[in-house]
Amino acid sequence: MKQLLLFLVLVQVSFAQWVNQQLPAQSEVILGLSLFYNGDAAASGWGFGPSGSVSARAFYSTNFGTIWNSASLPDSARSIIDLQKTLDEDILFASGARNLTVKQNSFFDLQEEIKNAESDRDFQKLHDLRLGKSSLSTEQFRGAFFKSTDYGATWNYFGTIPDSITYLKRMAAHFAFVSFYICASMPGGDRLIVSLDTGKTWQFSTPFIPGLTLNDVAVDAGRNVFAAGQISSDTSGPIGVLLVKPFLNPDWRVSQIEGTTTFTTVDCNFDGLAVAGGLTSSTDVPNSVVYYSPGWGAQWKKADFNGNGLVINRIKCFFEPYTAMSIILADTLTSSGFIPLVMKNTPYFGNWVTSHYFLEGNTLRLYEAELLHLQKIFVSGSSTEGGIIFYNNNFQLPVELTSFTPSQSGSTLQLRWSTATETNNHGFEIERSTDNQQFYSIGFAKGAGSTQEPQEYIYTDSPDEPGTYYYRLKQTDFNGTYKYSDVITAAFSENIQEYILEQNYPNPFNPSTRIKFSIPQQNDNAPQLVTLTVYDILGNEIAVLVNEEKAPGSYEVDFTADNTSLSAGVYVYQLRAGAFSHTKTMILLK
Repeated sequence: MKQLLLFLVLVQVSFAQWVNQQLPAQSEVILGLSLFYNGDAAASGWGFGPSGSVSARAFYSTNFGTIWNSASLPDSARSIIDLQKTLDEDILFASGARNLTVKQNSFFDLQEEIKNAESDRDFQKLHDLRLGKSSLSTEQFRGAFFKSTDYGATWNYFGTIPDSITYLKRMAAHFAFVSFYICASMPGGDRLIVSLDTGKTWQFSTPFIPGLTLNDVAVDAGRNVFAAGQISSDTSGPIGVLLVKPFLNPDWRVSQIEGTTTFTTVDCNFDGLAVAGGLTSSTDVPNSVVYYSPGWGAQWKKADFNGNGLVINRIKCFFEPYTAMSIILADTLTSSGFIPLVMKNTPYFGNWVTSHYFLEGNTLRLYEAELLHLQKIFVSGSSTEGGIIFYNNNFQLPVELTSFTPSQSGSTLQLRWSTATETNNHGFEIERSTDNQQFYSIGFAKGAGSTQEPQEYIYTDSPDEPGTYYYRLKQTDFNGTYKYSDVITAAFSENIQEYILEQNYPNPFNPSTRIKFSIPQQNDNAPQLVTLTVYDILGNEIAVLVNEEKAPGSYEVDFTADNTSLSAGVYVYQLRAGAFSHTKTMILLK
């Protein structure tokens, strides 16, 4: 099944809607940001002490940042980079570094390094320097893990970090907090470290890869892990690299992406769609690229994204229910230098919209973002005046439609779409084309009128012959106004060409849901042993739905959670056939 992701850039809103929040103490950069629905908030980064030494900064608020207060930190803390919330809302964890010795006038070392890296357009080095990680004094600091039990007001060192680790950078955790992953700087090559006991003890996860630099890591609901960075060697230039560890698989897949020099960021949405941002070969005018993987990192695809003049600093996906919303924080080159952009989209739908930009001449750089109630966005970073936090109250979804996807099921094509909210929605007219030029109506789905509840729709089409088909939705209001969705592409064939594991439907469900899958024809046309298994988020087997040989074709099976011991939450289902393995997540409501 061919999947197409199209990324567009459209300017909509200006700097005027951003509000600068005042911080109580001087800092150089704010790298970590975390918001709670009760109004508590935490922020972190680093700055310079009275003697010019690098020292950590942390702040907390009880009113969404209207007033920020300085947090209590260990005196030796050097930098607090990434913040991670837990199910216990008052508890936070953080990655960073601690000083072994205090170096006087580190200010001059770092500022000189940053100046040289900017002049050389060495964006990978800039990425490290903005973490407070000077390359001139690595013997003076070590990686550190922090814990707060009061919403970020007080921080202490926590756990045991191997002494060979010089810096802990970006981190990620499974949302049920059965595992933490952190990008760890080490001599000779970075590695990911993992903790399975909420940070008390740590072990290495990725193998040693000489010249590896890791910039970011993400974990989806199915416990698949994604990492992004670059590999450098003395004989060749740097090349961007993406790493994936699938759920229940101890081995890492390492993909070197030709034509790229580094990947600075990666994130994934609730259903395992991973999105990574990086750079091509360094020139006077930078060029960013976006790669995505709709299948848990089995294959990375280059998105149709215009990144000329852009440097992507951060991609964030937000696990708000049913939205799959994500944003990009980037710097764009103008005649007066770089200025930041904020782009947003719904990844399944495919459009990236440059929703907020900043006036030329400013010196802002944005490195982190948090979204509140799908509308209020907070961003943090740096300026020539120091660390900054901005918020904007006008950050609504660009469209109500949050997904629109095709899939072949036997001799039919199924179109599924969902909405986050609907206002005055009469319904959707489904249109089809064979040339992506002339579209014809083939059906209608009644809308939900006005609702703040998410809605899901399905339409089954029966094409007359194999080929490529194009679909779009014409959404019509009760007053007759209408708008079109983006076009999606579906390849329809008489013979199933690839393994397909579809999203269960309905999802969420209670108590039953249906899972569809397809098995392609092999060269010998022999049946294959197929298993379809349901697991909980800890990897415990819940049910075996299929365990038998299957001939090529499309199948469906029902899963009923009538066992009273199954609690509400996220479950994982995995299809295995020969060397093929694919995993998806589903949500049980009670």
